This record gives sequence, structure tokens and C-alpha cells, in this order.
Amino acid sequence: MIKPHNFLFCLTAVIIHSIMSADCIICPPPQNPPYEVTVWFVNQANQQVGNGTYNNPYQYLTDALNASHQCDVIYVFPGTYDAGTEPRSPGSFVLQDNQRLLSTTLEAFQMCPVSCDVPTLINSSGNSNVVQLANNNEVSGFFITKDNGNGIAGGITPITNALITYNTFTVSSDNSNGVVFLSNPQLGNVIVSHCTFLGNDTSQDNGLTFVFCGNGQVVVSQNTFTGTDPTKGFQNGFIEQNSTADISFTLQYNNFTGAQNLSFSSAAIVFFNQGSVGAQNVKIVGNTIERPSTFSGAGIACINDTPSGPFYVALSNNTVITPDNSIPGYVIWNSNNGDYLLGFDNSNKGTLSVNSPNPAVPASPPYFPVFSTPLNPY
Repeated sequence: MIKPHNFLFCLTAVIIHSIMSADCIICPPPQNPPYEVTVWFVNQANQQVGNGTYNNPYQYLTDALNASHQCDVIYVFPGTYDAGTEPRSPGSFVLQDNQRLLSTTLEAFQMCPVSCDVPTLINSSGNSNVVQLANNNEVSGFFITKDNGNGIAGGITPITNALITYNTFTVSSDNSNGVVFLSNPQLGNVIVSHCTFLGNDTSQDNGLTFVFCGNGQVVVSQNTFTGTDPTKGFQNGFIEQNSTADISFTLQYNNFTGAQNLSFSSAAIVFFNQGSVGAQNVKIVGNTIERPSTFSGAGIACINDTPSGPFYVALSNNTVITPDNSIPGYVIWNSNNGDYLLGFDNSNKGTLSVNSPNPAVPASPPYFPVFSTPLNPY
């Protein structure tokens, strides 16, 4: 049942969002009724002592999180919410299992992600994360900014399943990430879509990062990775390192572009595996990457430095643009006799560079069909 925090509004909001998320992977609440799903509201403009209802919302997001339980929905009105300074904050905005953290302007944000009034989540303290995930969470409709640390993090304790949509992340310092999943051996299903990642640095920060994750399916779709100005960007837009068990990644229809001098200093998309890792299925399709000729690296780099695996990579309909073709569009690196299957076709635009000291990956076409049997299911 839904606890009556303005029952009609809450019921409508939950039903609408359930329809919007029908194809998503957030697990349902426990199947042993009765259970309560309470919808909480937060509005920084409310200077009174709120109780989390629509008519009398909490002033601080921390208070709603502290009052909430598993399976609850938390709606946040526009304003700036600082996990580093809010009273009673544990240092980050920490979610519980099966919770949804949503902007009240989510539908407007979907229509005008740059100009509309959207709640902003920050953390002005140290290396802490802005939002810390639990299992089966959704975070949608926010500006999330962190100068030193991560915007959204899953992995202080292992988590499974996440839906991250229609957010804008600004990353502003070394060793920081817009979104990071770290040490999740049972990652489950993760979707990151329709987000904008803004790099506000010139060196070691990343837009979206997966490290030491396994047993999952990841979809990264229709996101934009760019810099806050023509001299800024990311070291890597997307990077995956060292899967621990079988896992699949689909990167589709993302744009690594925006400014003419977009300054990725390594690569827009990186898969890098060394040591003992699990099998990987990687599908990279329909992405557009624009890079300046003054930066080294590649558009897409798929590096396998391990004899374990296998490592299946399919690339189709991607475009890598550089002013003078001085940067490889695609770098394929395979060493240590790794089991590497490459699917690559003529729909990709940009130069291909293959470095494979063993015959697993030939130096030139023909390659395997892009959607051959080993690449399924996705």
C-alpha cells in the first residue's frame, strides 16, 4: 500500500513512473503483502519544520532519507542540497534497497535538460560521494556535482542493479568520476541512459567507470560526454577495468562530442583487462566521437592483457572524427595469448589499429561478423 503523503499525487506519480520504467531493471518491492511504499517530498524552500508530505516537505534531503525505508520513493524539488553540510547527514546521500530518488521536474528535464530548473546535489566535504547506492536503486532528474570524489557510487559495499537516467554530472578533479561502480562481483543489471557528463578538468577524471565488476549486464545508452569548455574534458569518457566474472556491456548511441577541442587525453571508450578476469561480451554500436588531433590515445580502445577470458568485442556503425586522422579511431590490443574475438565491419568510420602478437586477432579484415553467436545474449 502507499502511505498517504498526499495520496492522490503520490499514487499518480508512482503509477506514471512505473509505466515509464516498465522496461527497467529495478526489482519490485517484497511480494509478501501488506507492505507500505511511502512517498516523501523535499523542498529546500520550506523553512518550516516539515514532515515529508507534499504540502509540508522536508527542507533537507538527509531528513527524508533518514525517515524513509526500503522501497520508498523520494521526490526532490529544485534547490541545492549539500550532503557535506546538511544537518544529520552521514557524509553522503545514502540510499536503501529498492528506493527511488527522483526529481519533481523529471519530465521537464527530459524535454529541456540544459535550461529547466532542476534540483542540484553536491557534496562539499572531502572525498565523499554525493549519492551512495544500495541494491535496486533509481536516481533520475538531477544536476550532480563533485569537485573531489564521485557523483554516484556503487560499491562501498557490493550492490546489484541500478537505473541512472536524465542526470547531468560535473566532474572537476583528478581521480574522480561522474558515476563509478567498484568491486561489485554480482553487479546484476545496470542502465545508464540520457545523462550528460561534463568534464571540468584536464587530467585524470572519468565520466563513467566500472572496476572489478562481474556477473551482470550493463547498458550505456544515449548519453553525452563532453567538457565544460573547449579546454576541458575527461581522461576517459567511459572506462571498464578488470572484470571479475562473466559480464556484458552494450554501449550504444552515445556522443563524445560537443566542443571542437574536446580534450579526452586517453580515449573516449576504454576496455582494459589484465590479470585473471572473467569472460566479457562487449557491443559498441552507433557511438559518435570527436577528438582534437593535439591529444594522444584513441577514440575506442579495447585492450586485453590477460590469457583468461574470453574477450568478445563487436563494433558497428561508430564514427570517430579527428581533424586530420592522426589519432586511431579504434585500437585493438591483445597479448598473453588471450582468447580475443573481434567483430568489426565497414560501417565503422575511423582508422583501425590492431596490435596482437599472437594470431588471435588478425591485423586486417576479414573479421568475425559483428553479431555472431558468441556475442549473444544482450
